[in-house]
Amino acid sequence: MQTWLRVSQKVHTTNQVVVGAIVGSVYSTLFYITWNSLVLEAFASSFSVQVAVFTAAAAASALGFAVYVLLNWFKDDDR
Repeated sequence: MQTWLRVSQKVHTTNQVVVGAIVGSVYSTLFYITWNSLVLEAFASSFSVQVAVFTAAAAASALGFAVYVLLNWFKDDDR
């Protein structure tokens, strides 16, 4: 549904949606494999690893948001 909506509203082209789906699938598969082979056992057995993973995720999200805000701060609103 979301894919059709993005194309029908001309937010993305069909090619962009297909490439996004492929890139997202590859990334999620690599993340799943990496998580299961490197992190899962340590995450399940150690509270400090759990805290570190959640802290890193929160920091990455905050940094991403800050970069987004800074890059869009001075954009001209007259589009």
